[in-house]
Parts: sequence; C-alpha cells; structure tokens
Amino acid sequence: MKIIDRLNLELNNKDYFTQDNYIQFLNENTLTSTKDYNKATHQKQLLYTVIDILEAVSSGSDDESPITLLFSRK
Repeated sequence: MKIIDRLNLELNNKDYFTQDNYIQFLNENTLTSTKDYNKATHQKQLLYTVIDILEAVSSGSDDESPITLLFSRK
C-alpha cells in the first residue's frame, strides 16, 4: 500500500481536499505519496498529516481545535 492510499484510508476516503492537496500535506510532513507505507517508519508523520488536514477543515473556528489540544507537538 502506498502512503497516499494509507492517508485516504485514515481519512475514511473522504474528499476534504483534492489528491494534489493531500500530496502537498504529505510533503510538508516529509512523506512521499508514492512510497510504500511502513508503519514503523511512517505512522507518526502520517498521523501528523491527518491532524493537519482535519485542522485545515475545521479552520473556520476562532478557538483552538480540540485536535490541536489533544495532539500538540512539543
């Protein structure tokens, strides 16, 4: 399974953004969409990508999102 396929699976195949946008989110988290997914090496960055996407979807709110509070990167 490719990293982009795993991202789509994590997002329940929801089209929040285009595939090109998803690839950009992956790139911003140092992932290459066409590489084979390896849980041991890619899971953390993939989950950061999922968080980034969900935060972008919910960015209409002025309050800090619960996702940000729960998974703050320190």
